[in-house]
Amino acid sequence: MLFHIDRLPAEATRLLRLFLAGSSHTLSNLVMDLDYAAQEGKPTDMEMVLRLLRAYSVQLADLPLLMDEQPLSLYRRPLDLAAMLRAVEGSMRARFERVPCALRILSDPAWIDGDETRLYRVIWLCVENANLYTTYIRDDGEVQLHLEVGACVSVLIDDNGPGVPALYLAQLGTPSLRLYDEIPGSGWSLFYARCVLEAHGGALAFEESPLGGLRVRITLPHAVASTA
Repeated sequence: MLFHIDRLPAEATRLLRLFLAGSSHTLSNLVMDLDYAAQEGKPTDMEMVLRLLRAYSVQLADLPLLMDEQPLSLYRRPLDLAAMLRAVEGSMRARFERVPCALRILSDPAWIDGDETRLYRVIWLCVENANLYTTYIRDDGEVQLHLEVGACVSVLIDDNGPGVPALYLAQLGTPSLRLYDEIPGSGWSLFYARCVLEAHGGALAFEESPLGGLRVRITLPHAVASTA
């Protein structure tokens, strides 16, 4: 998938440093959200914080496996993706008070078979990416989340940030690709998201957003049996 650690130790070290820098930024954002809620006199949702930390720790544990091309051991169970999308939006509400976010769910519930912790982390990372780029580039940032059900279950994340030149769309999701050096990040978030989704039989794709920025398209197969 990427490379074996013992083959390219220098490259592995470089990418690991990038990943840890991006992870540090993510944790800083979590602390910033907690501080913001405290300043506004809002209660801290500890269940949400613990869910984020569990997902974060799983991602860190997955890193050596992905770097050494080992498969992930998924803990699948029936999941309602509509409920998960609401949970992600709720966990980022403090940030969305600064960058407006519209959540549109066209099918409720939307059942899949998946690893709850990893998929929660994947959606959170993709939404955080959209929020980050709109915040750094413009003052009138906007993010839209859509859940659609057809031949598969799709989550669309649109933003009005800087977007990505068409030449690079197919390369997104590789950890070495960095288009905007002034924006914190490492490329690991989208790489991790792609690996987790492909392990579920799904996919991660990118295209131009109707808002003018980037559209991230997450697709996952339906649950094998109906749970509704």
